[in-house]
Amino acid sequence: MAVDPAEAKAIIDRYQTTMHEPLDIGAAQLSSNPPLLAHYTSVEVAEQIIKKEEIWLSHPFYMNDLEELRFGMLLGIQRFPTYAQALNTTPKRKKILLDIFFQYVGHMNEQTLADTYVLCLSEHAPGDTDGILSMWRSYANQGHGVALVFNTRPVSNPPQAPLSIAKVVYKSTAERIQMLENGLQQWVSITQALNLSDDQLYLAAYAAFYFIKAFALITKHKGFAEEAEWRVIYVPDLDQQKVLVDQFGYHISPRGAEPKLKFKIAPVVSGAPVPLSLANILEFVLLGPSHSSQLAQAAFRRMLRGTSVEAKPVFASTIPLRPKFA
Repeated sequence: MAVDPAEAKAIIDRYQTTMHEPLDIGAAQLSSNPPLLAHYTSVEVAEQIIKKEEIWLSHPFYMNDLEELRFGMLLGIQRFPTYAQALNTTPKRKKILLDIFFQYVGHMNEQTLADTYVLCLSEHAPGDTDGILSMWRSYANQGHGVALVFNTRPVSNPPQAPLSIAKVVYKSTAERIQMLENGLQQWVSITQALNLSDDQLYLAAYAAFYFIKAFALITKHKGFAEEAEWRVIYVPDLDQQKVLVDQFGYHISPRGAEPKLKFKIAPVVSGAPVPLSLANILEFVLLGPSHSSQLAQAAFRRMLRGTSVEAKPVFASTIPLRPKFA
């Protein structure tokens, strides 16, 4: 018997409303008090973003947190069979759940993992024209770089592209494990209450898999908490029409060829009241403290000439960071 699409959506919504609540800590802020988000980078990369109106999302495996994605996925995959067993269902139904769950895992590993991309941004305090010292040091060439500060007011719901935006949750290792287990225990309770038929069990398996993947993408060790990170995330599941596939690319770095999503800052899905564009989302530019002279500011303003953001303010951080050169 085929599952009605509306019924399937209602079932998935039931899982996500409860299970994803601890992960959705930025949802209310986005709608009621949209934050400023800074992208710390080099001057060269900032120039390319501005002139091409294009920003690159990277694969989580190339980020500075060695646990990115791996920690949550491996832990969730290991723990799921225990919670499937906790349903106290028949061996046949347990087998259906586990088989389908591991089909989703296999599909991710073989088809979608390579094209999972993330853009990292740091929440920026209104009125701040200095930035965060640790961010300058880690992501902007020891203070020689730039922070592009974006506003999120034009971020619409539904979004104008198959991307999601989320605020990172920082926890200790023990707290992250507990968060995952709490979510899977809620999965058990919801699944038992729904009393799904055998042909609906794929929805339960998908709900568990999707929660584990969201948990893996959005949680980090508390040692990174000062970064106050938000993420723009692309996973192929969000792009059923494959509208961003032609923006998949690569970059040659000292580590070799790295996959990239070279996102054109423009609406993909129409209908939003404020069109997505670099001019609409860029609030101002902040030069790093290691090259914050009047001359550097004048040169950067000259670089903006003829672009869609030439009128945007350019500030220079006043943090007294001693310049370092290679």
